[in-house]
Amino acid sequence: MIVRNEEGNLPACLESVRGLFDEAVIVDTGSTDATVKIAKHAGARVLRFAWCDDFAAARNYGLDRIDGGYVFRMDADDQIAPEHRKRLARILDGLDDVGPTVHMFRVVSMQWTGERAISDEARLWPHCPAIRFHGRVHERIQPEKIKGITPDELHGLAHRLADVRIDHTGYETEPQFRAKLRRNLAILEEMAAEPDFDPIVLFDLGRTRAGLGGNHDQALAELERFLATMDVRHTVAGRVAHRRIVELHWERREHQLAATAADRGLRAYPDDQVLVAATAGMLAMIGETDLAREGFLHARRLCQTQRVEFGIATDFAAKIERSLASLPRTGAISITNNLVTVH
Repeated sequence: MIVRNEEGNLPACLESVRGLFDEAVIVDTGSTDATVKIAKHAGARVLRFAWCDDFAAARNYGLDRIDGGYVFRMDADDQIAPEHRKRLARILDGLDDVGPTVHMFRVVSMQWTGERAISDEARLWPHCPAIRFHGRVHERIQPEKIKGITPDELHGLAHRLADVRIDHTGYETEPQFRAKLRRNLAILEEMAAEPDFDPIVLFDLGRTRAGLGGNHDQALAELERFLATMDVRHTVAGRVAHRRIVELHWERREHQLAATAADRGLRAYPDDQVLVAATAGMLAMIGETDLAREGFLHARRLCQTQRVEFGIATDFAAKIERSLASLPRTGAISITNNLVTVH
């Protein structure tokens, strides 16, 4: 992991994985608190790195200085609950049985709003020179010359979803959330100004700008530019971009544009439970409770089919009840050939 001034998070993080790995390597990027002392006391090897606004460079610095057949990445504000620690131990014990594999883990990040941000991230992979981090911020591991998000096969490496949850606590207060987004935005704007940047930068830029609020036009433009230039490498990000565009139009009360965006997204990703739920939410807000109920129940079924773990189905069920019980009737809709029209 890479760290800076993480004395409040590091002890619990290291304790949650103690004894699972042959070595813990921590790249410190300039801590002024007790972070380094805590890391050494826990038996970790500490490397020093001069910070240069480049998360990938810091992580690659660590990759270049470690041994071992596999690498497992954590952040200092990550923890693994005891029941999921046992699942991780079983995966580690069986690494020799599955062949070279990038293991994707479910990361659940509590937000200051009380919502949970959920993503599947590459956290465990074979240690080899070809697999490097790319991106000064929102860095991702990719084999050399391959950038973006690749969902299936990459240079012979299988991708497998691990039944393990990692709890991330870095956004639990609004000041933490906004400070990190402002930092990320500055770096992403520099990356987007480079002559040959990857389209994934537009995705990260639009999503970050939308999270900070205040400039929806530019966020929408960046997300639309990303969708226009993305390819198969960016399938996962494409889903999220469609979702965010729907949300941004709805926040601006551009109901018809939101409905059109939802329809476009569902044509591209008909099995996306979040897009289905977003459409159902719009139906509920304009008073079409029967259609909304059908939509939310369908979203919940999709979620249960794809990933039943971690209480996601419960989250969707709660949203159904809240939406149908509290939102007033404000309009009407019609559906023709699967197109949603708001009146």
